[in-house]
Amino acid sequence: MNEIYLRDRSSGRIHVAVRRGDRLLTDEGCNRDQAGEADEITADEMAGADPGDLCRHDFPPTTTEDIG
Repeated sequence: MNEIYLRDRSSGRIHVAVRRGDRLLTDEGCNRDQAGEADEITADEMAGADPGDLCRHDFPPTTTEDIG
């Protein structure tokens, strides 16, 4: 199993998924099963992503300033 990043096509939100065989497993709180299409993005694309695009379930705020 390996971790990958997915960008939701409709919202642009970035999620974490785990690839297990031909399945992608995601946090239930993300509701990815209802979100529609998503594209896998690279670690470099992830590193350059706007913090506002990160899913709060997969990338919870780390400081009170981030919670805003």
